[in-house]
Amino acid sequence: MSIVIPLFPSVLYSTTIPEEYTETYDKMITSYDFVSNIHTKHTYISSEYRVLDNYPDLHQRLLTEFIFFKDEVMKWYDTDFQIVTSWLTKTEKEGTSIMHCHKNSFYSGVLYFKTIEDVAPIEFCNMSVDPGSYMINTPPLELQSPINASSWQINPVENQLVFFPSHLFHRINNHQSDEPRYSLAFNIIPTGVIGDSDSRVNIINIK
Repeated sequence: MSIVIPLFPSVLYSTTIPEEYTETYDKMITSYDFVSNIHTKHTYISSEYRVLDNYPDLHQRLLTEFIFFKDEVMKWYDTDFQIVTSWLTKTEKEGTSIMHCHKNSFYSGVLYFKTIEDVAPIEFCNMSVDPGSYMINTPPLELQSPINASSWQINPVENQLVFFPSHLFHRINNHQSDEPRYSLAFNIIPTGVIGDSDSRVNIINIK
């Protein structure tokens, strides 16, 4: 009997929340100033990094979805989590960002506001290896999977919610639509009493 074991994977979770948040999204977009970033091209972020503090219903909805993921998928029953920073991203035509990860965070999330034709995908990359140094021929795109790919893309749609480990490198790929691409990104950390003995720590709510 032969088996394939994807040992110690970086677990990404994607779902679509069914609730209608169009009015909330529109309010967010018009409530904050967007500023440029030296690490992006035609991509801007909100000047506010605690956006969800002003939207408690949406904040709780996203946290509830993460609790489902951490309990039902990862079986982290005994660990609580909280959302800390949260910010908006606006990407205009031909906008991109560099590969980056999120520091001082355990998991990160992103919520997309609208389905757009020619939208920029979010691309994840395995930065522990240099794809150019592979001693193999990379499989054609239609044969790639999370097991054999060095990068992975998701084309976002309205109300799509993606959770991924914060250490996982990712970027906004090339946005080809005339319509801006909006999203809400946020970081998540464990909270409460974690571990035991000499590794025990109590992480209080962070503001």
